[in-house]
Amino acid sequence: SVFALAWNTRSLSEQGYLLFVGTALLAASVLNVLHTLSYQGVGVFANHDANLPTQLWIARRYLESVALLLAPFCIRRRLNGGALAAAFGGVVALLVWAIFSGYFPQAYVPGAGLTTFKVVSEYVIAALFLVAALFHYLRRDQFDRQAARDLIWVLALSAVAEILFTLYVGVYDLPNRLGIGTLMINQVLYFF
Repeated sequence: SVFALAWNTRSLSEQGYLLFVGTALLAASVLNVLHTLSYQGVGVFANHDANLPTQLWIARRYLESVALLLAPFCIRRRLNGGALAAAFGGVVALLVWAIFSGYFPQAYVPGAGLTTFKVVSEYVIAALFLVAALFHYLRRDQFDRQAARDLIWVLALSAVAEILFTLYVGVYDLPNRLGIGTLMINQVLYFF
């Protein structure tokens, strides 16, 4: 819905921020749908264990955190929507190819838990979200006051969720559920 709003209003704005974020969130949503469909028991991707959804999760969060880190630099820029959509589409295609072809690092080992790559990635992603919050704070005068405050909170809570996602062994353990709960709070802030 954010992408639809951004795409349909792109000709009305001199600001590239909404178009950039909307396109990034669409790209992240594609990875999120694949992440959801990849869970064992869903039956869409046969012969895969819990590593696949974990890899898709990490790919999505890297894409989202880097995009939100860069978004404040698009505030006073007019962007080419087609080029932007093609670029994000290319990034998603590359990530999906890397994951399904075995080039993306393993993120979860059934019975053993999270890999070092997954844990380190969560900390890197948390740091990216915090730097993104700082960049949004520094450009807060470019946003509505409440919107700026909400964006900063969303980014900070995203960092907290990533830290919680480093603490589980089983995919249904309490830290994972707390991380998901934190992200649900984020979704409320995104839309209200």
